Amino acid sequence: MDTSTMDATVGPKERRLISAQADGVLGEFDHRFDFKASGEFAIVYGPNGVGKTRVLEIINALCNMNVMRLISLPFRSAELNFSDGSRLRVTRISGVDSEDELAIDGIPERPEKRDELQFHLWKGDSTPVESRVSALSDFQTYLQKATPYEPMDDSGTWIDPNDGEVLSYEHLEQRYLSRFRALNRSRGPRNKQTSTVAPEIREFAESLDVRLIETQRLIGLSVQESARNNDRYIFRENSPQSIPTIIRYSDQIKLSLDNNLSANSRLTQSLDSTFPRRMLERGDKSVLTETELRNKWAEQTTRRARLTEIADLNVDPELSLPEGSLNSWQLGMLELYLEDADEKLDSFSNVLKRIDLLEEIVNARLLRKSLHIDANNGLVVTRRLDGSSVPLTALSSGEQHEIILMFDLLFNVHSGSIVMIDEPEISLHIGWQKKFIADVLRISELVGFQFVVATHSPQIIDRWWNYATRLGPNLTDFLGEEEAGDDA
Repeated sequence: MDTSTMDATVGPKERRLISAQADGVLGEFDHRFDFKASGEFAIVYGPNGVGKTRVLEIINALCNMNVMRLISLPFRSAELNFSDGSRLRVTRISGVDSEDELAIDGIPERPEKRDELQFHLWKGDSTPVESRVSALSDFQTYLQKATPYEPMDDSGTWIDPNDGEVLSYEHLEQRYLSRFRALNRSRGPRNKQTSTVAPEIREFAESLDVRLIETQRLIGLSVQESARNNDRYIFRENSPQSIPTIIRYSDQIKLSLDNNLSANSRLTQSLDSTFPRRMLERGDKSVLTETELRNKWAEQTTRRARLTEIADLNVDPELSLPEGSLNSWQLGMLELYLEDADEKLDSFSNVLKRIDLLEEIVNARLLRKSLHIDANNGLVVTRRLDGSSVPLTALSSGEQHEIILMFDLLFNVHSGSIVMIDEPEISLHIGWQKKFIADVLRISELVGFQFVVATHSPQIIDRWWNYATRLGPNLTDFLGEEEAGDDA
């Protein structure tokens, strides 16, 4: 993430979302929710039909500056307020006359009334930055209207559904940005009111790092590796070789651990090659007492043993110290060895904490099965009775949802992100639902993100009603007095 475009005193980790509001959702509902003082999470709930999912989609599209998606969503205005005093707002301007006839790649666009969006960004007490944008004047929405490509998700990859080709946003800029600029120039001065989103607004939005986790978490895409060429991949939906999400995540953790092993190997070679020289320069100097050194050795032996369960480090996990007192040279040498070993093991520290938490959470849920992660096989599930392997795709939908969601939060979300989770109760047992918020809180504390949960389930909310906001009309308005009394 490029932090150069942000306020000098406020980085993405310091800027926290404190409230969100969307008015005119589905043409009639005004919704707002706030984060408590701690700022970690918020819950929204309410009856079907009040637009809980739509609120999350509006926030996601606004923070990702997806103009086409925003125009397609049913709302009048939306505003996000942040802890540093900044505010980002979008307002729909309906029924704007199109004064000219455009031709995009030879396809005429007839004059018609259309919706436009007005963006405002406030930073503290400064005058707001403004942009008024139509679907055609924004490059991302131009791509969706004038090219066959559609955004796959929030990762910056776009797909041509006609042939399955996937390109990065950067590739599309190289291919189409000059055409887009030429088109805007050709529209002339009478369309100056519809320009691209101001760079300052777009840069602010990009700094927010917002992620929406939707209900369809098990859907996968297939990858034809032979089609890779200059960082391009061909993805095909619903093909016989379709790769479920849980398999893709298993491959992802294998790749991540392989990268850690490679980095560890390079670091090990560097440290080992210079160890004799550094030892001679150090001499018999030692900061630790013998007792402290032996305690540190025991702690490090435990770390090595845990890591060798996951990755082949080519080290003996149970190295032992000689009995009897150690002289000054031995203390100095062993202390330097421990310092080097700490540096080597630290290359796995971040991923190991996430692996430990994933295994702990998931293994508290699985019935008569255990999840284990290693560098050779990725995600491995075995039966506790006999240790036999269970194919990942043979797990129940609830088990897969749990693993996929927790993996996603631990390994695919960045520090400082805002994560929105839609209906996490899908396929989850009531007992799992009751533990959900507490589990995600543990993950958010480790990774460092805020999250919003939209749910129908009182079990998901459980003991966290203080953090919950009900969206929609009063129960008496929605159900009628008799039914509302029964519901209460």
